Amino acid sequence: MREFARDVDPPAELAASFDALTAEWLRRVAESGPGNPPKWTWGPQVDGKTVRDHILPMLMKQTDKHCSYCDAYPVTAVSKDTVDHFRPKGKGRWPEQAYLWSNLFYACDACQSEKLEQFTERALKPDENGYRWQNYFRFNTANGNLVPRCGISTDDRLRARATIRLFGLNRRERPKARLRAYRDWLRSGKRLDRWRPYRFCLVPA
Repeated sequence: MREFARDVDPPAELAASFDALTAEWLRRVAESGPGNPPKWTWGPQVDGKTVRDHILPMLMKQTDKHCSYCDAYPVTAVSKDTVDHFRPKGKGRWPEQAYLWSNLFYACDACQSEKLEQFTERALKPDENGYRWQNYFRFNTANGNLVPRCGISTDDRLRARATIRLFGLNRRERPKARLRAYRDWLRSGKRLDRWRPYRFCLVPA
């Protein structure tokens, strides 16, 4: 999870319509039945476009089009472009934050499908003030796993573990994908650019 700086101001279309969009979402959530949650992407339109269409380019720009959580790039090569709600927006969760700018992240659907409606207050946010990858994590170059960094506090170690679990960062083929990116970086002469996937693995621990 590579850190990034969030644009302070949300897109104008979102800011101008926040109250109306939130009220409509709260209504739809309240009326939805078990197992039939409303679709956020099918919500009210602003200037003929969905809110997702308005905000996705801005979210993507903040992370250089990498997934906010696993740093996969390009996301569209292996996944769909998605907007993730860090705090889940469903019934019994935080529906009032469905259109809150600070709660929205560009993500691959692998991270989003791992997380779903799960949440823990221990989870790290890549735009969190003072967050740095190397303060919490270490990349194991033998097996591709992400692990808590040695020597950090108990609380920081628990936060690192919670984040790895929440987004499934060591599940399925993800460790192998990071190893491929790492070995490609070594073959390139350790050339680092913003288009390289899993950039956090290449930061000295």
